[in-house]
Amino acid sequence: MDSLLDFCGLIFGTSLFIAPYSNLVHLKKKQSNDNIVEVNLSQYSAMFLSALLWFTYGILIQQNVMMITNLLGALAASYYLYFCYSNFPTIQQSIFSHVTISLFIYIGVLVYILFVVSLVNTSAHMGFICCVATIVMFASPLFSFKQIISKRNSDSISLFVSLVTIANCLTWVLNATLYLNHNPFIFIPNFIGLLLGLLQLYLKWKYPSSSTFSPV
Repeated sequence: MDSLLDFCGLIFGTSLFIAPYSNLVHLKKKQSNDNIVEVNLSQYSAMFLSALLWFTYGILIQQNVMMITNLLGALAASYYLYFCYSNFPTIQQSIFSHVTISLFIYIGVLVYILFVVSLVNTSAHMGFICCVATIVMFASPLFSFKQIISKRNSDSISLFVSLVTIANCLTWVLNATLYLNHNPFIFIPNFIGLLLGLLQLYLKWKYPSSSTFSPV
């Protein structure tokens, strides 16, 4: 069961990280038709920072699947930011700012963990930071839920991402409960992510999309 959950965590987690690629390709095609496109840089910079934080926490608690998945996530987010930098010249300065801020925050966390916190409490402090960062990232879709309900349209919700989010968060909730000593830093953000994924699925069902393409 442990190896099965690890395998599911790797597959679902990696799927979440590669999901945004189709949206970027779609935006590139829109731009080629002389349309003005809006790129959600915060999504990719947050993914980059979150993956780095969880990768570091995985090292501290020696959780191999967490390390591998989030290393792949950091690489994927780096590619997305590079893709945006190469294909959307008008936002190059903004991309540089997002990357700089993300790296600055990550380096600040490393300095805090390595030089401020005692060695005994390192993993607990890192876990708390990851937990808070992930809750903030998961909370960001709440702002769009109000618009979806008011417009009665769920075009902004990707069914694929919603399903993978539910599967991924459920996997880590079970992992944290059964095999990681009820680790609260893994359980809490993933339980919240599970509830938000179910809410997205409900909104997708209640307010069907009117277009054939749903951004991820």
